Amino acid sequence: MMRKMLQIGDSFLASVESIKAIIPADAAKVKNYMEKSGIEPDSPLFFDTAGEHEIRSLIIMDDGFLATSSSESDEIARKINEDNSEVIVYA
Repeated sequence: MMRKMLQIGDSFLASVESIKAIIPADAAKVKNYMEKSGIEPDSPLFFDTAGEHEIRSLIIMDDGFLATSSSESDEIARKINEDNSEVIVYA
């Protein structure tokens, strides 16, 4: 089975098949979503892949993990939907 992996931040890859939702978000929206979900910033379920960059999207995985990204949500969706080199396929 081949897995498609997408770079969502500095040195972070996510399985394309595991992405449940990509939400346009800033830091305040991410904080609000995390509070509603009961996930703390230091939780093993949360990954800040934006690093020092501005948060532009929140990625929700089907296993409950959350990841922030400095990429716009429509840019991430485009990378997933296009057949290009930005989606890495692992066998």
